[in-house]
Amino acid sequence: MFPGVDAEKPCFGPAEIHVMRRALELAEGALVTRRPMARRAFQEHRQQLAKSIIRLATAGELDPVVLSAAALGSAPLAASIPTPPSAAHPRRRTARRG
Repeated sequence: MFPGVDAEKPCFGPAEIHVMRRALELAEGALVTRRPMARRAFQEHRQQLAKSIIRLATAGELDPVVLSAAALGSAPLAASIPTPPSAAHPRRRTARRG
């Protein structure tokens, strides 16, 4: 063990960091399209996404699509993002009467 190195913290190389960055970008894009939100709320969700991605990458997952989907599907984050009313109840098209 090296002095000043914490054995509990994961260590990632450039390739892993690139994958995690891409996963976060994908997750952010999906987050923004789900529901417009205030900047502060977005930053909080982004932080939760990043933590989930790091946790999953530490466990060995290195597919950015899988990482982003899993981070978005994590219970605390998914439960805190309400579904927009338009997505929950699609508009019905009615025939025009002529």
